[in-house]
Amino acid sequence: DINMINNFGASESADDEIIKLGVEIAKIEETLEDLHIKITATERLGKLPDVISLKIKEKELERELAELKSIYAQKKSLMQH
Repeated sequence: DINMINNFGASESADDEIIKLGVEIAKIEETLEDLHIKITATERLGKLPDVISLKIKEKELERELAELKSIYAQKKSLMQH
């Protein structure tokens, strides 16, 4: 039945999208961990302008991460229904 095939394709595509979101979330989390280490080291060196720049980048990544996690949760929730 063609409808079953179409539904399977849609499900497969949604699964792929959820997996891609999960990978992107993991990458950003790893980048944030590395950034936090750089911020700490830069603070110890007393390089205030660099610290400010790194903290701005950190906040941008945290916002992006929160947005991706929200999208991920919504899509995951839709998949379960």
